[in-house]
Amino acid sequence: MIFNWLTVLIGILVFASVGLFSYAGAELFGKGFRRYEEKYLSRTSQELDEMFLPFSAEQIFYLNLLSILVFLILGFILTRSFILAICLGILGFFLPRIALKGAKQRRRERFDAQLVDGLATISNSLKAGLSLVQAIEIIGREGSPPLKEEFGLMLRELTLGVELERALNNLAARVKSTDLDLVVTSINIVRGTGGNLSEMFDQIADTIRERNTLQGKIRSLTAQGRLQGIVIGLLPLGLALILYFLEPKMITRLFTEPLGWGVLAVIVIFEAIGAFFIKKIVSIDV
Repeated sequence: MIFNWLTVLIGILVFASVGLFSYAGAELFGKGFRRYEEKYLSRTSQELDEMFLPFSAEQIFYLNLLSILVFLILGFILTRSFILAICLGILGFFLPRIALKGAKQRRRERFDAQLVDGLATISNSLKAGLSLVQAIEIIGREGSPPLKEEFGLMLRELTLGVELERALNNLAARVKSTDLDLVVTSINIVRGTGGNLSEMFDQIADTIRERNTLQGKIRSLTAQGRLQGIVIGLLPLGLALILYFLEPKMITRLFTEPLGWGVLAVIVIFEAIGAFFIKKIVSIDV
């Protein structure tokens, strides 16, 4: 009888301990998740505002969670392996951020491409007798996105009473363009020393145009190296697909056995190392 009561008491204590630890773990996970969500939403909201995209940070966050779920399910259906499904789920976790980063990079490239014509417009406006702010208003009114959007936001800052130098620095901080940094620095120096703004804009436009031409030549000369890197990088995947149709049982072992997982991990590591060095070889900064 005493033994039965002792057994019941131990069971109750074990159940209470498990419940307590589960509750503490759930609370800790919930706090960590909420902290991550707040940080993610804050960073994503800032990036979306900088890119003038008509999406909310909450939509991107839920898209991120949906991407994780979809890649987990597809990974398990295709591979029947929990480990590979988790790896694909991790890929799904980073995919929306990678897409957002790519969109931000393409927007910056469009801005740099439009900046030369914008500088020429400002120079011609200054030669016609307009002030610098009036010349910027022309770009903000008649330009094309994203140049129009960024200079339009700068004009709104000036309307609210922000100093021109500070508005220019805010513009450079938002866009994060090397060409724009050169323009903003030159404007601040010339305004402080009393130089010729119109001549300065012409010189910067010529410099940027010559550098873009040189970058185009470099991309043409390194195109073969980039293509070779892509072919070599896709070669293991193509070989794996061919072997899958020829010997499916042999290839399936890579996804179902621990030794196969190790081989896949080694392949991914060497692929990443090769891609890193090829990118370093063909990337030349001007």
